[in-house]
Amino acid sequence: MDTSQRPSLAIVLISTLLAMTIFSLDLILPTGVANGTLYVALVLMGWWYPSRRYIFILAIISTLLVILGYNADPHGHDDHLLVAMLNRFYAVLVIWALAFIQNYARKKSDQLRTSQHDVIQAKEHAENASKAKSDFLSSMSHELRTPMNAIIGFGEMIKHKTVGPINEQQNEYLDYILQSGHHLLSLINDVLELSKIENGAIDINLEDISLVDAIDEAVRQVQTKAEKRNISININMGELKNNALVGVIYVDPIRFRQIIINLLSNAIKYNREGGKVDILCACDNVDVIRIAISDSGEGIPEKAQDNIFQPFNRLGREAGPIEGTGIGLAITKDLIERMNGKIYFESAPGMGTTFWVEFPRSDLES
Repeated sequence: MDTSQRPSLAIVLISTLLAMTIFSLDLILPTGVANGTLYVALVLMGWWYPSRRYIFILAIISTLLVILGYNADPHGHDDHLLVAMLNRFYAVLVIWALAFIQNYARKKSDQLRTSQHDVIQAKEHAENASKAKSDFLSSMSHELRTPMNAIIGFGEMIKHKTVGPINEQQNEYLDYILQSGHHLLSLINDVLELSKIENGAIDINLEDISLVDAIDEAVRQVQTKAEKRNISININMGELKNNALVGVIYVDPIRFRQIIINLLSNAIKYNREGGKVDILCACDNVDVIRIAISDSGEGIPEKAQDNIFQPFNRLGREAGPIEGTGIGLAITKDLIERMNGKIYFESAPGMGTTFWVEFPRSDLES
């Protein structure tokens, strides 16, 4: 027998002492008073044994003692023979019924305990795997950024002819190198950002900023991308344009611009040639400012919308001509929530997509 299934000496001694006590009482008490029912307490001791088999061992011992107590009854039972026999018979039935009930309860309890242990172990394994993945991504991203910065830096030096003249074909090749280098560096930065978020290493510093200025700055940074595809960006600030106090939000300025730039970049990237991007800012209530960013692209298929904020999920566009890793929206959602904001979206095939984010207004007016 497995030593882990053996009961402790203390529980065996207690059970033995209990059995002897009950047997003694069964002999001392008059016929018809005990009649074996006290052995229920002995069967209940099975709950503290390491294995469920001991429940039935105790039930067998109790049954034998009931029979032995009947045969050794010093009071005699000639006048009440049938009553005594029936009482002890029912006592045995109760003992075994309790044994089976207790066995069933212990089985369910053991299964629940095993399930809880498995869940805890699975959670620990998942957390360890996630930490190992995040550490690997963080380490590799740092290691990859250094050579990529060197490639881009030397490429720009050559393009600007600081090391000598280059011909038209070489200049074209350099454009490809620099474009791919910048794209790869952007992907590396996204992976590094995601690993920081998963490790809880992102610092959020909230302060009051002007929504109008932040939106204008974000639009300026993506304007070149929009012009290359002949996409117009329209800004509608509504009442926020003329009321400086109303248009103040409480966010991390760097992270807020990162969020808006990412949403605008997606609206441009997944738009059609010659399309448009609309930015609408409004104060829906006294506490919240909403920023909606809409595009005129193809929209997101309904079957893919549930996974839109999942990292590394490009919603079926993996084989398409549009570059990306599918990390941006996952990072955006996490940053928004860390700044006490919310993000929603609406999309329909052929009708474009609208993302809107909500942030708490500043309490400057109060």
